[in-house]
Amino acid sequence: MPKHKTSRDEIIQNSLKLFEELGYANTSVKDIGDECGVYKGSIYHFFPTKLALLEAVFDHYYDISEKEVFRVAWNISLPHAVRIDTYFENYKKNIVKNSRIPLYIELISESRLTIEVGKLADIYLRDFLKSLQTLINHDEHGKRLMHLIIGYHISAIRERNTIDLSDIRTLTHTFAVVE
Repeated sequence: MPKHKTSRDEIIQNSLKLFEELGYANTSVKDIGDECGVYKGSIYHFFPTKLALLEAVFDHYYDISEKEVFRVAWNISLPHAVRIDTYFENYKKNIVKNSRIPLYIELISESRLTIEVGKLADIYLRDFLKSLQTLINHDEHGKRLMHLIIGYHISAIRERNTIDLSDIRTLTHTFAVVE
């Protein structure tokens, strides 16, 4: 018997978990209700559509990224090497999780995205790249590194590969902004 109460935050957390595990397209509202311990109708009390829920999940995901990852890159009070290491550690812990495809890549690769979700993914990718740009030189080597990172993400989107950050982290240290 399902419980009778859930919260918006619980639905978002469980949806994020299921979207990361199963993918957005393979997750039903019933799956989310089951994960929350409620009937699927309870989900619709908080979110009128699965797409509205996806937008809320993506907003939550962006907030985590901004607080745990992007701000580290922008924190010039930290030594540069610490910023790079912490950035990638937090990225792996909060975004990649268990060597899976990050949710934003999963969402970008979904063919049924609406313009709104596409805009959210674009904002996320833009801020991700801006945060990385603060960590590397703006010379030819730094530009090549940014092209490599962009290509790496495009490849992950097309081929639905997992993300391995070790090469990007090493190259970022190599082409880091000199303090």
